Amino acid sequence: MERHLTFTLCCLQDAVLLGSDCSPREARSSFDRLLVRGVRCLVLAEDLACRGVKPDNRALTMDRAGVVALLVGEHDRVIGAL
Repeated sequence: MERHLTFTLCCLQDAVLLGSDCSPREARSSFDRLLVRGVRCLVLAEDLACRGVKPDNRALTMDRAGVVALLVGEHDRVIGAL
């Protein structure tokens, strides 16, 4: 049986701009390619608010509890980039 892998990009701090309407054109293009491949994008709502931007309709917002639940959930692998 083939196993289907799913990927979630969780954006925090300045990375939340990727999931907003303020991201640069090149970043938006790369982001679109990820979405076409089935990657979902989650952004921390608090970090968006701190930067005065609203989420793009292609990204889901979450609170801190949601981020923690995502990171400690049942995943094969969690990769962080700081």
